[in-house]
Amino acid sequence: MAKKKEQAFMLSLPALVKGKDALEKEFREKTQIFHMSSEEVTFGLNRKVLVGSKLVIWLDIPRTLLLEKPLTLSVSGIVQLIKGEKQLKKKQLISIQLDKKYQIESGLQ
Repeated sequence: MAKKKEQAFMLSLPALVKGKDALEKEFREKTQIFHMSSEEVTFGLNRKVLVGSKLVIWLDIPRTLLLEKPLTLSVSGIVQLIKGEKQLKKKQLISIQLDKKYQIESGLQ
């Protein structure tokens, strides 16, 4: 049976990334998500990280007519791709393969 093609979204969504950099120092950095699917997230990052590093991303979901209060979605995954990027405000374009687990919380981190 052929695998169903996954839907991906091109967007610009503010996020907070947490993890350990290439020197094993913990960091937090604000960024923008450029591409997101159920399996992968791509974003810019100034902090140098290594392929195989685990990162956690918090996305703020604003209040809407259907959503009474803002929420924060927490996803994590492993860095799969690092690409130098001159056209971004950030130094690198990072792509992570998402874990299957995620959390939705009320409020910011």
